Amino acid sequence: MSNPTARIFGKKFIRLRRMTYESTRRYGVKHSFSLIERIFERTIGSEMLCPKCSKKMIYHHTEGNRRDLVTIQHWESGEISFLCLECNSRHGASKNAKILDVPSGQKWCQACSTAKNKSEFYKNQHRTTGLTDYCKSCIAEHQKTK
Repeated sequence: MSNPTARIFGKKFIRLRRMTYESTRRYGVKHSFSLIERIFERTIGSEMLCPKCSKKMIYHHTEGNRRDLVTIQHWESGEISFLCLECNSRHGASKNAKILDVPSGQKWCQACSTAKNKSEFYKNQHRTTGLTDYCKSCIAEHQKTK
């Protein structure tokens, strides 16, 4: 651990703090750190298994594959849970903010609002999923209008 804060507080503490901050910043939902920690301990605990895919999750990307990073999921009901980054990014938000469950092997195109096979997306190592946000046909359509 090269991060001095991580040495003092631990990676779990830092990851949960970041998720608390992100909840407020991105979704306007103010959850206390202690509430997030209690939910985390009750649902994930020391096993660190994703409830959706049963894969072992990690606190920090340096511990393994970034797609195994533990993330917070905000459900429409207002409840929160914890999933691995891969499962959390498998759903897409449509225009009316409904959360859709995208099948494994597919990805949500934000432009045409449809789930498509991952082969219909360009590779992009800078994105969490390793693929572009828009499918190849939407990108081609956008290039024609330029």
